Amino acid sequence: MSFRVASFAAAITVIAAGSVAAQAQVSIPGTETHLMKSAVNGIEYRVDVALPAGYATSGKKYPVFYILDSNLAFSIATMTYRGFRLEGSIPEIIIVGIGYPGDDPAPYTPEYHASRSRDYTPTNVEATLPGSGGAGKFLQFIKTELIPMIDARYRTDPTDRALGGHSLGGLFTTYALLNEPTVFKRYWIGSPSLWWDKEKIQATVPTARAAAERAKGRALLTVGALEGPIMVPPMQRMTAALKVGFPGLVIGSVVYPDETHISVMGAAIGRALRFMYSRPVVPIAPADLAAYAGHWKAPSGETMEIAALGRKLMVTMSLLGNPKATEEYVAESKDRLYGRMMPVDLVVERDQAGKVVRVRRVVIGGDAVFERVR
Repeated sequence: MSFRVASFAAAITVIAAGSVAAQAQVSIPGTETHLMKSAVNGIEYRVDVALPAGYATSGKKYPVFYILDSNLAFSIATMTYRGFRLEGSIPEIIIVGIGYPGDDPAPYTPEYHASRSRDYTPTNVEATLPGSGGAGKFLQFIKTELIPMIDARYRTDPTDRALGGHSLGGLFTTYALLNEPTVFKRYWIGSPSLWWDKEKIQATVPTARAAAERAKGRALLTVGALEGPIMVPPMQRMTAALKVGFPGLVIGSVVYPDETHISVMGAAIGRALRFMYSRPVVPIAPADLAAYAGHWKAPSGETMEIAALGRKLMVTMSLLGNPKATEEYVAESKDRLYGRMMPVDLVVERDQAGKVVRVRRVVIGGDAVFERVR
């Protein structure tokens, strides 16, 4: 073998070895996966869990968002949530994805289709989808097996659970809201297949409305405008029915222009997280408006102006070297303020007499304490 041929062969060997080394699968940090076989229906499920940053040492309990179609939606939901955490717009939560075993890079396999068609449909329509109608057993699996397992293994807040799903998953989420109204308090009903079995689920709304226990909390229904008459009008009818019959639910709905049944999913998950976990806004008393107002200065020399303009609290500051910007701030509580444009919270510190003496600016990358100058 000549030197040139030998060198080429060696190079190919190195490249091949490098390619093998690069074959390790990408994983999402801070996540765990469990396989769990249900005693209710005999089905094995893959349960993906995403933990919030600092979970190991915080000692806190967290709300849990259970999302269906984990094989497709878990990574979207997890990374979208973590992006929102950069701006502090939603609280820390645990995300639990309910999916099926398998690591096919094309997750929507015939087996996957059959599994979700079985679990997410409330009635059997054998001619449309063989084996359908398993929603009742699947809901019992979630209620009696999955939730207890998650609550036992992780520090969860059992009073604050959410459920969300897309397409047939949206149909199942609607079914859970109407049939087990005390299990969850937040819902994302995405592009729901309410057409299923001639819209029979619409007919169950009066029974659920008359029940002693009705769903309470928050529910967002979403759909893409391009999904057409089979999807959009049924979603709108369900939205109207829930608003009328369930006064304990805060209902929201969005029809996304120029989005299809598939393309709408990412945007809908983002909006659902923000809607389900939206930060509270409490009224600011006029006296408090005046107490916050002033010219504030940090040890670095950076300044911040807070002004009361009518009933609005306007804050002017710069952030990360950007030019100064002015934004209206609202109150999450008497001593914590936030804006929607900049990912910055203001935490008020008071003296023993209750007078505002310092404002701590809380932002990713470090806090800064501002003292009143005038």
